[in-house]
Amino acid sequence: MSAAMGTLIKEYLVPFMNVHHMTVLYFDHNHASVRVLEKNGFVLNKVVPDAFELPESKTGIKGRKFGVGYHIWTRTP
Repeated sequence: MSAAMGTLIKEYLVPFMNVHHMTVLYFDHNHASVRVLEKNGFVLNKVVPDAFELPESKTGIKGRKFGVGYHIWTRTP
């Protein structure tokens, strides 16, 4: 996934869409996603604990809250 994201950024988003900044949100317990982002130059901005509650049908637990992480990517010259 790291290579796929890197290719997407370098081969499409930068040359064809002229992207200079990106922000990404993810569940804070998803460590694999964090690693993919960091390998591709994203920097942690903040983590918001207990940002929202997912329905019981998705988690199996009523009232379970999840945190959200927020990473930023900035194009370098």
